[in-house]
Amino acid sequence: MVPWTTGETSVEICLDWGRVVCILVYNDGKRFYKKLNEKFKKVAKDIFETMSGMSQPQEGEQYQEYSEDSTGNKGKVLDIASNRLKALSAKLQNNRKAIQGKNLLAEAENWRVASIEVKKGLEDALRTCRTNNDRITMKSALKQFNFMNLAMERRISENADLYEEILEHEVKINHLEKLNERMDEESKKKSSRVTGLEKHVEKVNAKLNEMKNKQKQMKTEMEKVKNAKVTQAAQAEIDKALATVNAQMEDVKAKAEQDIKLLNEKIETQEKEFQEKVASLEAEVEDCQSTITKLNIALDNLDCQLNDALDKQDEYANRLDVTENQSKAKQSRQESIREQYKDQLKNYKREVDTLEKELESMKQDMKSKEELIQTQEEKIAEILAQLKGVRRSPVQPAKDFAAPGSPNEFKQYIARLKSDYDHEIHMLQEHNAKEKLRSEAAMRRMTQEAHTQLNSIHKESLVLLRAINRFKDSTAAIFDKEGLADIGHEIKQMQNLTTDEVLSVYVRSARLLELKLSQAFMNKRLELKEALMPKQRSMAPAVNSEVNAEIDKLTKENETLNEKLEKDEKYQALLDRHKGMILHSSNLQRELKQLEEAFRKEMKKRDSKLRSMRGSLAEQARNHQVLVNRLEMSTVPEEPEKPDISQLKLKVKDQMKNLEMLQGALKENKISLELHTITVDIINQAMEVPEMRLRQMFERYSCLGGCRTRKGRKGVGETAGWGTSAE
Repeated sequence: MVPWTTGETSVEICLDWGRVVCILVYNDGKRFYKKLNEKFKKVAKDIFETMSGMSQPQEGEQYQEYSEDSTGNKGKVLDIASNRLKALSAKLQNNRKAIQGKNLLAEAENWRVASIEVKKGLEDALRTCRTNNDRITMKSALKQFNFMNLAMERRISENADLYEEILEHEVKINHLEKLNERMDEESKKKSSRVTGLEKHVEKVNAKLNEMKNKQKQMKTEMEKVKNAKVTQAAQAEIDKALATVNAQMEDVKAKAEQDIKLLNEKIETQEKEFQEKVASLEAEVEDCQSTITKLNIALDNLDCQLNDALDKQDEYANRLDVTENQSKAKQSRQESIREQYKDQLKNYKREVDTLEKELESMKQDMKSKEELIQTQEEKIAEILAQLKGVRRSPVQPAKDFAAPGSPNEFKQYIARLKSDYDHEIHMLQEHNAKEKLRSEAAMRRMTQEAHTQLNSIHKESLVLLRAINRFKDSTAAIFDKEGLADIGHEIKQMQNLTTDEVLSVYVRSARLLELKLSQAFMNKRLELKEALMPKQRSMAPAVNSEVNAEIDKLTKENETLNEKLEKDEKYQALLDRHKGMILHSSNLQRELKQLEEAFRKEMKKRDSKLRSMRGSLAEQARNHQVLVNRLEMSTVPEEPEKPDISQLKLKVKDQMKNLEMLQGALKENKISLELHTITVDIINQAMEVPEMRLRQMFERYSCLGGCRTRKGRKGVGETAGWGTSAE
């Protein structure tokens, strides 16, 4: 403080000091306003440059993009967009105070918020324009900004589509990489097993070679031993035999001479008998030759009959092969249809899984939105409690100047909170409406796909039914031609299949057809065998082998029929599961509808609560205005009692602690980015309050000094009293 002096000199010094302070405050305000305008212009230029560069690509890049494939085009577009977004983020990092947030234009929502703020700024600038030229330029700037906004929205939608495609391809690539890894692991395991088996085989072969060598050695040793034994025994026996043989030779010579005489006599008698037998045998040979010629003729006849029978068998076998080929074709068709049903079931399962995931995501979104609304309601309740505390505190009218907690500040604070709250509610309502439209579109798409699949299945089933009916008629005609009229009549009496019947009826009719066909073919085979049995009794073993072969064939046919029945049962079980999946999907759709209805009811309740809250806020604002008017109208000369504002006061340290707590909550994902930005703005504005109050104090001080100088000119005593009071 400057030491006060008596007289006019002290008053003049006070006036000069007050004027200097006013000039400084005015100049500071102008500089601050100019700095803000320059920052805003720089930011607007950066935004327009980046938007124009993103909306107008170069011609050379376009021609290159047309020449390349679609995958290359997508990659180049993504690279260009990412490079431009990096440049934009680098430019915006220098202006964090003007535009808060690190990557403001990286997401669609941030871009929209920034475009709305820029548009508001341009509109405000257009309103403040004074000349026509400025208005025309600002209008053209607004038009260009709207055009660029549309181009940017289109580009954002294209980038979103490309991002979704990239995610799908990444998922597929990850799946293939996992499969490759599994295959590599399996191949490594198998190669290790093969190497182990090869080593084991080598060991076994080595052992076998050793055993063979040992066997050869043992054989050679055994042969040597045997040869040695044989030589010793042979020499002893030869000596004994020579002695005995010499003794016996003499006796044998005598006996041999006598025997020779007897033999000569017997030979003469036998020659006579043989001559008689030869004559009788020649007569028998002539008779046998005549019988052989007769038998050859009979054999030729039998061969002709056998050839005819074999030809008939070949014809029947060809027919059986045709029927077997038809049955195989049917089996292949049925297998293809089953595979189609399996694929459709898998698709339905995937769709149901996606629907469940969407339901979970919707529930999570609902929970997050409810938490946001609860936090905002708690904030409003705190603000209302503060307002009630201010209203209850005894307030008396001021003499000449307003209290530090003036009603205008409270009004501005409440208006800001209301505007932020309304903006958030509007954003949430728009998001809910968009999500609702998306879910409805997805449900429509699913129903359309299901209808198309059902129509295709119905068409295929109609074609199969017609083919089965034609096959039945053709089999009946074939049996009539072959002379099996009874079985043909039974097949004709069977009812044709219709589209309204149940699948179990189709299976039964198919089984009946198969049984009747097998009976007819068995009867035909038995007739052929009965016709051929008397002619081929001599070929009994061959017939037995054929019978055994036919028995094996029949057993195989029975096994195939049993396998068909098992497959049909599995197919029916799959159809039952398919029906269950359809019912499950319908139940899920019902639950979706119920959840949507409950969501609508909750939104209506919230809207009603919001309306009531707005009405209560409006009433409180009116009451506050009435109180302010009363305070302004009252002219009581008493000194004002200052209200107890100690609870509402906050220091700079407290504000810094609050900022640190907000940053920690944002890192832990407890608070959204929008709420963080709003609260940071409010805290920064609250930190600027002491500067505003200082300026107001200087202004009041200068005004009081001017008033006191005017009163001091009237009397010196009054000025001295004023000086003491001012001190």
